[in-house]
Amino acid sequence: MVWQKSLTARMARAYKRGRYGLAFQQGLCPRAADAGAGGLGTGKMKHGITLLVRPYECDSYGHVNHAVYVNYLEHARMQYLHAIGFDYKGMIAAGFFTVITRLEMAYRLPAYADDELTIETEPGPTRRSSGVFQQMIRRGGDVIVEAKVHWCVVNGQGRPTRPPPQFGLGKLSG
Repeated sequence: MVWQKSLTARMARAYKRGRYGLAFQQGLCPRAADAGAGGLGTGKMKHGITLLVRPYECDSYGHVNHAVYVNYLEHARMQYLHAIGFDYKGMIAAGFFTVITRLEMAYRLPAYADDELTIETEPGPTRRSSGVFQQMIRRGGDVIVEAKVHWCVVNGQGRPTRPPPQFGLGKLSG
């Protein structure tokens, strides 16, 4: 646990210096879309975006590089926060940051250049300063990637902390 806490602190400092979170600042050619029926199945608010795979995101085997999916998931989470009206920029300005503490991904099928992918984001349970997002990347009816993303709110010193009430995490619990 000491290792994880020190890593979280370093990540928070790096984020504050602008080295993390660039995916939400760079458009990944999103188009708002309804995620449709099926999906993650918890009954909470589900948000979906679509994007087109760009050729430079593919590796020498011709399919999307595994690391690119992390960017897709980050972008979809930021779009979800925007859609529910969560003041993420205000939280950062107030000195609070969200960091990813754990990422679980299951790669089911490859995606290729020019595939249209839908990324579904659904909130899971939240606690005082942390929570989980469940995400799924689909091509049509095929599941490409399933992910569970654990996150935590930290202060400027990188310590887990409950954000002020105006940034209540209730909106994130679906």
